[in-house]
Amino acid sequence: MRQQVPGRTGTVISYLDPTCQMAGLTATGMAAITFALSAPRMSRYMSACANDQPRALELFRWNAEISAAFMVPLHICEVVLRNAIVAGIEELYGQTWYAPGTAFERSLPKPAQGYSPFRDLDISRKGQPTAGKVIPELKFMFWVSMVTARHDARLWTPHVAKHFPSLLPTAAPRDRRRFFHSHLDEIRRFRNRVAHHEPIFDRLCFKTIHGSSTSSRGLLRILRIGSVHSKR
Repeated sequence: MRQQVPGRTGTVISYLDPTCQMAGLTATGMAAITFALSAPRMSRYMSACANDQPRALELFRWNAEISAAFMVPLHICEVVLRNAIVAGIEELYGQTWYAPGTAFERSLPKPAQGYSPFRDLDISRKGQPTAGKVIPELKFMFWVSMVTARHDARLWTPHVAKHFPSLLPTAAPRDRRRFFHSHLDEIRRFRNRVAHHEPIFDRLCFKTIHGSSTSSRGLLRILRIGSVHSKR
């Protein structure tokens, strides 16, 4: 039977099983695990569990499991997303859009600092003979950057309805693209936390398992609204 435990009200901490797997460990065993994981990494979990070490370790384990469960939908989301975007790029810029000196390359921003889509493409295409080899090398941020206002006039105003047909079908193209971008950027941040083994228990997962996470809705929207471009 589950019961409320010490921790922040309204978070997943309140739903951890009090007979958690870590409760049977000795103090020495728990200390060794905490040392191996590092005290700074465990501090977030200890704080959430009112310094109850067995529950903090159980929360760490649960956080790892729920993160792993998200990898499949995140994987599918990224593949569907990039294939739909590439279909639009190819329609406008041609099959060799990724090559040096193309109109597509010139359309990309190349800031001196921070993330640069131009630099990402330049690095990702080195030694790659086809678009199918370049695409998986590009960062998720590249695809998010493709759904910005910079690409409205040439790419999304004429093509968003074709490649994302279920995306707010009655809205104006710019509004559809803007709505899409807001979901993608949220998913990108969530994906990065999962990929880097960061805590997600107090952000999105608790809301997700209770049906109210905007990121989970975002994932479902991506999977539903993306065109079926499964060739890559």
